[in-house]
Amino acid sequence: MNVKEIVSLYQAQKEGKTILAKAKSEELKFEAAGFEIYTLEELLRHDFEIKPSPKLRPWKPEEAIGKVVKFKNLKTDDLFLIVSANNDEAFFAQRKEIADMSYVNLLYDYLQLDGSPCGVEE
Repeated sequence: MNVKEIVSLYQAQKEGKTILAKAKSEELKFEAAGFEIYTLEELLRHDFEIKPSPKLRPWKPEEAIGKVVKFKNLKTDDLFLIVSANNDEAFFAQRKEIADMSYVNLLYDYLQLDGSPCGVEE
């Protein structure tokens, strides 16, 4: 492990990413909580990697209908019920009218009520 790799691991942990470690003599990986407390000797005895972020894909029409969503970054209490969908977009009730939104926009701009993304982890 070189200095550049160590710095990138510290930076990743600072950004809130999970660091995985594996002793060079074993096959099991574990979360390296408190990565910054490892000594140089321990760093050399382990292989480290940044845990990959889950990949998300937009919903399919049948996965979207009936979901209640909200804006991700706006300070508003507006909620939207997805009432219909086709292959290109979802339709949701917005006050007294029906609005449409692409699945990609739903994934990036909206959240479900529990805070989970409007998409499916793959």
